[in-house]
Amino acid sequence: MPRYLKIILIIAGSIVGLIILLWAAILTYVHLNKNKLAGVITEQINDNIRGTVSINKIEPTIFKGFPDISFQLSDITVRDSFYHIHKTDLVNMSKAYVSIDIWDALKDDTYVNTITLTEGKVTLYTNKDSISNSNIFKKKEQKKDKPAPNNPINHIILKDVVVSIQHEVKNKDFVMAVRNCDIQTSHSDTGFIAHIDIETAFNSFSFNTKKGSYIKEKVLDTKLTVNFNYDKKLLHVPVQNLTLDDFTYKFGGDFDFSDSPSTFKLKILATDLPYKEALSILTPPVREKLKQVNLDKIDNVMIDLYGKMKYRDTPYVKANFAVKNRRLDIPQGAITNATFKGYYLNVVEEGKGHGDANSMIKLYGMTGNYYGIDFTLAESSVTDLKDPVLRTHVTSTFDVTHLNDIIGATSFKFNSGNASIDLDCKIGINPDNNVTPNVNGKISFSEAGFSYIPRGLTFTKAKGDIVFDGADVFLKGLKLKSEQNKIDLSGNMKNLLNLYYDNPEGVVIECDIHSDIIDLSEYRSFIGKRVTENKENNNPSSARLSSFAKQLDQVMDKSIVKLSVLLDKVEYNRFTSNDINANVTLKSDAVELKNAALKHAGGNINLNGGIYPKNDFSNFVIDADLNNIDVHKLFYAFNNFGQDAIVDSNVQGVLTAKIDAKGGIQNSGDIVRNSLNGKIKFNLNKGYLLDFEPLGTIGKIIFFNRDLSHIEVEPLEGTLNVQNSDILIEPILIRTSAFNIFAEGVYGIPKGTYIPIQVPLRKPNRKNKKYTEKDLKKGIVINLHATDNNTGDVKIKLGKGDKKSD
Repeated sequence: MPRYLKIILIIAGSIVGLIILLWAAILTYVHLNKNKLAGVITEQINDNIRGTVSINKIEPTIFKGFPDISFQLSDITVRDSFYHIHKTDLVNMSKAYVSIDIWDALKDDTYVNTITLTEGKVTLYTNKDSISNSNIFKKKEQKKDKPAPNNPINHIILKDVVVSIQHEVKNKDFVMAVRNCDIQTSHSDTGFIAHIDIETAFNSFSFNTKKGSYIKEKVLDTKLTVNFNYDKKLLHVPVQNLTLDDFTYKFGGDFDFSDSPSTFKLKILATDLPYKEALSILTPPVREKLKQVNLDKIDNVMIDLYGKMKYRDTPYVKANFAVKNRRLDIPQGAITNATFKGYYLNVVEEGKGHGDANSMIKLYGMTGNYYGIDFTLAESSVTDLKDPVLRTHVTSTFDVTHLNDIIGATSFKFNSGNASIDLDCKIGINPDNNVTPNVNGKISFSEAGFSYIPRGLTFTKAKGDIVFDGADVFLKGLKLKSEQNKIDLSGNMKNLLNLYYDNPEGVVIECDIHSDIIDLSEYRSFIGKRVTENKENNNPSSARLSSFAKQLDQVMDKSIVKLSVLLDKVEYNRFTSNDINANVTLKSDAVELKNAALKHAGGNINLNGGIYPKNDFSNFVIDADLNNIDVHKLFYAFNNFGQDAIVDSNVQGVLTAKIDAKGGIQNSGDIVRNSLNGKIKFNLNKGYLLDFEPLGTIGKIIFFNRDLSHIEVEPLEGTLNVQNSDILIEPILIRTSAFNIFAEGVYGIPKGTYIPIQVPLRKPNRKNKKYTEKDLKKGIVINLHATDNNTGDVKIKLGKGDKKSD
């Protein structure tokens, strides 16, 4: 072996031997002075607390903490001076280790520099009377003959320790299961720097136990560096990474202890933050509310918190966020390519506190696509999160057919066309919100085709504006074109937004309608009951605006529509009329007509009435005044009123009548059999009977030498009572140019006619109008009767006849 190698080995062996001898000497010293050193440990702990420390055993360890001298403490209990009241240990630890610098152990001034706590609990507790065991940390008054320690503990380690902070008055509960926490501090004249390496699970993090816990069952695994300045009394946390579960945030801030109460400023930042991760941090009530919305990721988040560390102080919070081209799921469906920026702020007005009632969420520059509809929300906000109010300005231009799947209403179906929206909205979000809805702006339609399903109406083209003014809605310049008609419409729905959900029966829609010509056959559906299109339960619209759609159907079904109608011309089968002016009221169970005036058959007709739909037919009532109506045209227009005994080709004259009637009408427009009842008072002038076949029969029987093809009827007045569709003819005298007729009886529709007739043979003396009925019956009187033998085919026969036999 080379000489130099031997020399090196001898020197190294001597050094090792010296170290072993020195270590053995120190261990011997420690063993001989363990009571003194244990007292140092206990005294140093007691110097930092006000209370009692109970340690079952203190024993030195050889290798724990090498090369420092270490002691193992067993069954450690720390209690404050109020333990007899709250009965809660501050520290209850199975084991602890303290380390003393090897050289300090040989000095008179010996200090603990490392404490390791394992397998136990640290509990900060305040009971309902605000008595707390944390008072143990208040500084003791320094004794004059004993200088303050200048070598504080600079290394604290926790392993498998549960740290709990409970405050019954403030309803606070924080429980952290610390798997490992290593805190190392380095001190200087100006302050200290602490390096913290921690892994802990949050079992509870409740600022208010009634509202639940934040970050529950999440694991914090991170390294932090903090520094404290003695002069400024400022604890500074530089912005650095903080990992919660598998996601890394950036965190930093300041705690200022120069004032009382102390203040803090914190900042939290995140990029590409999964929405579910953000929700998992929050309390269950907030999480449940926000689960109604889903977003894959939030691109950027920056949260600022300012506050004071005192009871009942709520910090100022502002959270800025940005989202770009993400899918946003809301209860009413999905918004794709959602892009927006915004912030949450918990102080809208200074001096009103930092709570939900004074908080807001604001979005600006939002764009997206909602089931094929591109839209822009220039600016939106939700204020007063306790009783939230939404304010937004929305603009969009879109194909109206996209509304079918979005709204899913059974009242309307959109077939074609375009619409544009430009609205400012203020709406309460909660169902029981008392905020008055306020919407301003308009929806404009062009070339739009739609169907109104309950009445089976289809409009092929529609254009115009729906204008919103506060809670009122106006229809302006609407032009509707259907297969047969063109209509100009304007109107209003006062207070609609207030009544929409709470009182649809109170909604009144007032409209003015004008048209050059209307074919009423297109509106025959108004005679019957409304119909509703059936929707399958799996229709995707049910997951979008189903609530709005359902309520729209309710409003359309239960609201009252008042129409002021002005029409130049109306047609219905053979019927034509001009200059129609009417008030029509549409209800869920009725169509009512008031003060209707129209020109027909050279005269005027005034109408009041109503139609009341049932399951298979509708009841109707009518009150009509006919003035100077051409009878020929009247019979033609109404298709001879469903009978063929006397038709339009047989009659001429001018009729004035008062009609009060009621009955049933089928959806086809035909009268329900045996349903007609009422009274008709009439006055006929300038009357003529032309080629009336029954009179021809009379002529063959009696007046075979008189011309009965063209008979003039003198002015005639009478009353007809209608019972179950039978016309009851009161006794009446009909004076004509050919003969006089006395008649009474029943004209049955469609059958059951029996009318006794008396015809004097004396030729009428038209010059002497003063003849009484008695005078007219002098001489020979022929008895006839008109009957249909219950076949509906009316014939005139000789003799009085017998209704039963006939």
